Amino acid sequence: MKGIINKFKNKLSVFTDTKEQLLAKQSYLQRGTYRLVLAGKRIAYLPSKEAEQFIEKNMTHMSRQSKVERLPLIDQVKQKVIQLLRIRINGDMKSTSTGSLVMFSRDNDLKIFDFKNNSVLTFLSSKEEFEQIKENFEQFRDYFLLTIKSYNAEELSYEEDYVDFIPYRHWSTKEKKACLHHLFRQYSTYVSEESKQSGHYYTGVDAFHTFKTNMPSNELVDRITRIINSEHELSQCRFPVIKQHGDLNFNNILLYDHLYYLIDWEDVDSFLFYYDLMNCLFVEAAFSDDYSYLYSYLDGELDDLFEDLFQAATMTFDCSKRMIYLAIYLCVRLISFEQIVHEQIIEDIYDKYVQVLRTIETYE
Repeated sequence: MKGIINKFKNKLSVFTDTKEQLLAKQSYLQRGTYRLVLAGKRIAYLPSKEAEQFIEKNMTHMSRQSKVERLPLIDQVKQKVIQLLRIRINGDMKSTSTGSLVMFSRDNDLKIFDFKNNSVLTFLSSKEEFEQIKENFEQFRDYFLLTIKSYNAEELSYEEDYVDFIPYRHWSTKEKKACLHHLFRQYSTYVSEESKQSGHYYTGVDAFHTFKTNMPSNELVDRITRIINSEHELSQCRFPVIKQHGDLNFNNILLYDHLYYLIDWEDVDSFLFYYDLMNCLFVEAAFSDDYSYLYSYLDGELDDLFEDLFQAATMTFDCSKRMIYLAIYLCVRLISFEQIVHEQIIEDIYDKYVQVLRTIETYE
């Protein structure tokens, strides 16, 4: 019972923090009474058809299941309690602001959605983050379809086009295949240009050594060690290291009118050149229990795409070494992403990785 009470206290604390943040940005919001919902991300919204449709679509898009499952009873109760809470935004009577939904990121940045003008205004928490986002946009805009259209350095904000997307869980098989092929074409062009300028490389041994040094001894380390140690020659290959999205997966891809927009560029960093694309395949298996992409990779159905990508990096893709490419990627992701972003639940993350390796070992 004490644990349940603490959880409710945490939810009420979330409400207090949300209220403070909304009041600080009320000049950008429509007047009215806002509701709070925890739908993957924390959202405050002024009830309307557009806002409620967006929340439903976002929940479906972010869901790690093919269908949005019913919440356990205790979570349903907590959600109901949150939804009973209200935040009144009085604002300026003469204000013409039309923002009506606010979404909060894990870094406590906030996005204000204006459905009337089809725009999204994002406020960042630091000048450093603002400059990084701006730099990322300049880096990637010539290669990928992005939504950002303007910046405001004084307010540490940027404006995006609102994309009325189709949730990933509603994509057809044809649309999923088209997306994957589209991504590989875009990345092959990007890798071809950036790998010439980067001048940075590391080997499978480098990635593995960093991994071993920073990981506790467990089954996951043992499994990856066996894969790496079985391929000494390939482990010495020098992989170009270039800036990439850092968390590219289908949750961060929006489909609209046969176009694929990449969003949420907050995790940009330098990784081995095929990191983002392998991430798309792996994340679906680890977090959505959808192994179709990984199985396609292991069966060689994606070899042509990887061959073009490796050629763009002036390397040769060896189709007999698919597992080692995957293992090296896992070493990088665990240290560069999971231990930073998911530090509080890292043991659960390790278990998911082990489950994936067990499953594909049985599949092979």
